[in-house]
Amino acid sequence: MNPDDLLKNMESLTRKFQEQGEEISEESLQSYLEEVSQSLNQVFDLVQLELDRGLEKIEEAKDCLLSEGLEDDARMVGGVSDHLSFAKQQLEIGQEVASQKRDLELCPTEIERERLLTPNVLRNLVELARAIPL
Repeated sequence: MNPDDLLKNMESLTRKFQEQGEEISEESLQSYLEEVSQSLNQVFDLVQLELDRGLEKIEEAKDCLLSEGLEDDARMVGGVSDHLSFAKQQLEIGQEVASQKRDLELCPTEIERERLLTPNVLRNLVELARAIPL
C-alpha cells in the first residue's frame, strides 16, 4: 500500500466511525480501533521498507566513496547510516511494545468466578478433602 492509499483508508475509517454518531457501541469502537491499528501497522511496515531502502542506498554510496579513495566522506556517510539504523531499531522496539500492550489489553482483568471451579479443580478439591482426615 502506498502512503496516499493509507491516508485515504484512515480518513474512510474515521468518517465511517463519525457517521455512527451517538450510536457508538463498545463493539464498533473496538472494531474501529482494530482497523486503525492495522492501518498504523501498514504505515510502520512502509516506513521500515523505506528505511531499509535508504540504508541500502547509503551503503552503496559509502562503497562508491571508498572505491574513489574518499575515506573521510565515506565515514560521514557511515554516520548517517548509523543514525538511520538506530531509528529503525527504535521503530521496531516501538512496534513490539505496542503489540505487547495490545495483547495485554485483550486479557481479562478479572477472573470470572465460573472459571475458578473447573471440573478438574473441583475434582482435585474433593480428592484433597477426602484425603485429609478431620
